[in-house]
Amino acid sequence: QRWKNEIDRNLEKADLILLLVSPDFIDSDYCWERELGRAMERHDSGQAQVVPIFIRPVEWSGAPFGAVQGLPKDALCVTEWGNEDAAWRNVVQGLRALIEEIKERKSRLETPTPAKSIQQALTEDIERLDEQYNRDDTSEPNGISTGFIDVDRMIDGLKKGELVVVASRPSMGKTGLVLNIAASVAADLLPVLIFSTKNSAADIAQRMLVSTARLRYHDYSRGLMADDDWVKLTHAIQKINGWQLEIDDTVDLSIEYLRKQCLSYVGKWGAVPLVVIDSITYINSGERKKDGICQSLKMLAKELSTTIIVTAPVSREVEMRINKRPMSGDVAAITDSVDEADVLAFIYLDHRYNPDSIDKNAAELIISKNRFGPMGTIRLSYHAEYGLFLNFQGSSTTVPHDAMAGNLEF
Repeated sequence: QRWKNEIDRNLEKADLILLLVSPDFIDSDYCWERELGRAMERHDSGQAQVVPIFIRPVEWSGAPFGAVQGLPKDALCVTEWGNEDAAWRNVVQGLRALIEEIKERKSRLETPTPAKSIQQALTEDIERLDEQYNRDDTSEPNGISTGFIDVDRMIDGLKKGELVVVASRPSMGKTGLVLNIAASVAADLLPVLIFSTKNSAADIAQRMLVSTARLRYHDYSRGLMADDDWVKLTHAIQKINGWQLEIDDTVDLSIEYLRKQCLSYVGKWGAVPLVVIDSITYINSGERKKDGICQSLKMLAKELSTTIIVTAPVSREVEMRINKRPMSGDVAAITDSVDEADVLAFIYLDHRYNPDSIDKNAAELIISKNRFGPMGTIRLSYHAEYGLFLNFQGSSTTVPHDAMAGNLEF
């Protein structure tokens, strides 16, 4: 057979593509320019999985596969191991685990979901309605609680298969808010997975510890601890030690990597009710258009039957308006977020723009899209020194969307 045609045909069909990295591979124009280019295109689009196998030492920094997890572990070449048989065993073990993930994913993709008649769909909906009607406590949200009473009332909690986008200008506390929600869910003994591209895992852990203990971040980082602070710290550590919460601070974050990691933790925990991604601007879109990331995240939320919360930036054009409260059109760099998000929320701190504001310790959470419920503005207490959002003191603080509409038109 004509080897070139066979290579091209198999490259297009493969689920798993192994790059046998050596000086010969790097020196081959055909491998480097043709095969590698097409392999990475299919990898970035999620059609295949590329795995570099490091066989012999060679300078490969800056290569297109440089950000892809390879084998053996730690990218140590087979010939550099003290025992080459042990190196190849490590390669095989890694490939077996990956092949099982690929098979499991393909089995779900290739198993068609049977269509339902309108009668079946209505029967299921009536059963759901009856279950809701007969609940003992109708004040509880259908989804997982965010830890904020008025937020739960408006969006009905965090529900399976939904994408929630939290956006703001810089220094408005969006990372703190999503970490507070993650802590609330984890405190209810539900598994949580956090992807942090902006901050290291140690920094995220520190921020969650400080907000849980209600310690001033600046004092804690400098070791300025009072006697009662040590008591708060000890109690917070004991509480956090009981959580099922993992932090992935991978810098080069792709949709395929997200899916792979999430599926791994679904296998480990049985389910991952909440996935938090901070921030969307650091997700590597590969060959995809940047404005298709939210669509991919929404599909992943449905596939995993989980809630995905992602933080996003707001355009600096907000700064040019008299009223600097963000609106849907202000979401920067992710134009499909308004279409794909089930909930789109903006954080606004009035005292950032008006130092004499009476709302020194208050934040507005503007729900500008809520696929299955009302929209409006919710007031929360905000304590920047702790990185902590709390329920606003007093009665319900939800402002109907219509009441804000006039102000939002500036």
